[in-house]
Amino acid sequence: MSQRHPLALVAGAATLLAAFPLSTVYASFTWLFYSVLAVALVIGTAMLVRTARGPVWAQVLAMMSSLLLYITFVFPSGEEFFRLIPTPGTFRHFNELLVVAGQQIRDEAVPVPDLDGLLLLTTAGVGLVAILVDLAAVGIRRPALAGLPMLAIYSVPVAVLPE
Repeated sequence: MSQRHPLALVAGAATLLAAFPLSTVYASFTWLFYSVLAVALVIGTAMLVRTARGPVWAQVLAMMSSLLLYITFVFPSGEEFFRLIPTPGTFRHFNELLVVAGQQIRDEAVPVPDLDGLLLLTTAGVGLVAILVDLAAVGIRRPALAGLPMLAIYSVPVAVLPE
C-alpha cells in the first residue's frame, strides 16, 4: 500500500464527517448512502491512479470521471449507453433535475423528503468536495487547504432556514 493511501482514506472520512450535518436537512438517510458511495468511488479511483503512478491531473480527471459515471448510473435519464455512459440527453436530464431542485429549495420546508433533484445536488456536491479535499490533502500535499471545501459543505445546514 502506498504511503498516501491512508491519507486518502482519512480525506474521504473527513469529507463524510463534514457532510454529516446535512442529516438535519433531510428526512431520511438516503442522501448519506448516495454520498458514501460517491466518496468511496472518488477516493478509490484516486488511490488506483496513484498506484499506477499517474500524475495529479490524471488523478483529478479520473476522480471526476468516476463521479460522473456514478451520478449517471444513480440518476438515469434513460438515454445512456449501457445505463452508465452519459449522452447529451443525460446532461439535459441533470439540468432539469437541478432546475427542479432550485424550486424545491424555495418551496420545501426542512426536513425535506428524498427528491431526485436535491439528492443529485447533494451527491454531486459531496463528491466534488471529496475530489477537492483529496486533491488538496494528497495530490498537492497541502492538508490545511482541504478544510476550505469541507467548511463550505459544513455551512450549508447552518444557512438553511427551518421555515
